[in-house]
Amino acid sequence: MEKIDFGQLKGRMKQLAAQRRVRIGGAVVLVVIALSIFGIIPWNRLYLTGDPNMIDGRNAYDIALLRAREWQPDVLMDRINSGDIGDTDKSKAWKVVFVSKDVIGKGFVVEVVDREVTSAMEIPYVGTGADYPVETISQEEAIRRFRQTPWNEQVPILSVEAVYGPAGQVWYWGIKTAKGIVSVQAK
Repeated sequence: MEKIDFGQLKGRMKQLAAQRRVRIGGAVVLVVIALSIFGIIPWNRLYLTGDPNMIDGRNAYDIALLRAREWQPDVLMDRINSGDIGDTDKSKAWKVVFVSKDVIGKGFVVEVVDREVTSAMEIPYVGTGADYPVETISQEEAIRRFRQTPWNEQVPILSVEAVYGPAGQVWYWGIKTAKGIVSVQAK
């Protein structure tokens, strides 16, 4: 009868499990890249950040939209404002205002902090709102465009907001600094 070395067997099982995790992780990465290449997941929806609580406007909108649809299923975003913008050009806190064609003179504001809805309530509000297209550039891209101007390279950014311009039927990012607000078209 042959002796079985359980220590060696245990080591081999750990090695096989690690190889399986690497293969599965690699497959997931390849699927995400393939979906992005074929346009199923747009590139500007792939967000990676060092601090898991620092989110961009699109993430905050997605979180807030779920709560706003409990208020009215036909909600449209009217604006989104960030809290303080950090060095990563992202924020931990966002305020999203929604409107509904069925509720005149009212809006619904949802506050998202650290990826959680911290407040949601109906408010007196007049706005138009619009669909928030997936192709809308992120606030990071708007800030990058803002910084391309030589005199804006080192200007501290206080906050950003996305606002819909109904006359031109287009979204804009407003970049707030101590000297004022600069708008960047969000497409």
